[in-house]
Amino acid sequence: METKTIKEKLFNSGEITAVKTGISPIDDQIKGFCKGELTTIIGASGIGKSLFLENILVNMAKSGEKVVYYDLENGPATTYKRLLRLWHGLDNDFFLNKENESKIDDLLPEMSKNLKVVFDQDLLVYGGSKYEGLVADIMKCFNGEDDPFLIGIDPLQALETKNNAGELYNEQGKITEVLKNMTINLNTSIVLLHHLRKTDSTTGTFFTIDNFDDTAESVRKYRIPQEEDLKGSQKIFDFSVNVMGIARAKAEETKEKRGKAVINLMKLRNQRDGKLAYMYFDEDTLIFKEPKNRYSNNPADIFNGGL
Repeated sequence: METKTIKEKLFNSGEITAVKTGISPIDDQIKGFCKGELTTIIGASGIGKSLFLENILVNMAKSGEKVVYYDLENGPATTYKRLLRLWHGLDNDFFLNKENESKIDDLLPEMSKNLKVVFDQDLLVYGGSKYEGLVADIMKCFNGEDDPFLIGIDPLQALETKNNAGELYNEQGKITEVLKNMTINLNTSIVLLHHLRKTDSTTGTFFTIDNFDDTAESVRKYRIPQEEDLKGSQKIFDFSVNVMGIARAKAEETKEKRGKAVINLMKLRNQRDGKLAYMYFDEDTLIFKEPKNRYSNNPADIFNGGL
C-alpha cells in the first residue's frame, strides 16, 4: 500500500476529520461524526429520534457538508415540513397559510443543494426488497463528485422482512454489517435509527423531572435506553462504532418539561462509554439544543430527579 493511501486512510477515519453535529451537548462528548463510522440511535417510538437526526442533517448541510436522508417511515409531507422549518426557522403556521405555497419554490432549492431526501417509494425503481433498493441507491450517491459525508437511515425496521425472532435478529445483523462495511468502503458516515420494541423494563437507569419520594404517585420516571435493550439484537451493537440511546419526558404537561431529554452514549468509537448528554428539545422550533440549566452528571441525581 502506498504511503499516500495509508495517510488518507489514517486521517479519513480519525478524530481530526470529525464533523460537528451542531448540537453542542453531543459535540462536547463525541466531537462530531467521522467517516468510516456506523452510528445507531435507539429509543422508543415517538420519542424524537427522527427529529434528532433531522437536526443533525440540517446542521451539517448548512455547514457545507453533503448529506442524504433516507426517510422510510414519515413521508414527504411530514419530513419536508420539518426540514424546511429547521432550515429556514419557519413556524408551523407558515404551512397553514395557502398563500405561502409559492414561497416553497425559493425555500426548497437552498436546502436541497446539500441535503438530499429519499423516500421508501423512491427505492421501488430498483426492484427487489426495500433493503436491496437502499443499498443500490446509496452506491449511486458515490460518483467521485459531491459524495455525501453523512447518510441518515430512518428506521432499521423499515428494511426488515422477517417475523420469527431468530431470523429477525440475524437479518438485523446482516443489514448493520453491510452498512458498517459501506461506511469503510465508501468513506462515509451512516446514522441508523432503531425503534425499541420493548420499553417497559423496570430495571436500569431512569430520570425524572421533579424531585420526588418513592410514594409519590404523580411522579413519572423515564427510562434511559441501554445496551440490555438490544438483547437478541446484539449484532446491532457489535457492528456499530457508536451507539446512543435517547429518552425524553414526552408525557409531561408543559412544553418546558417535555423538552428535557437525555442521550446515553453507550458505545463511542468502539469503546463502551456510558456518559450521558443532556439536551432540551424546543417544540416551537423543533431544535435540540443546550439545556437552560446544565443537568447533573451524577447517575444518582438522575435517578432521584436531578433533571
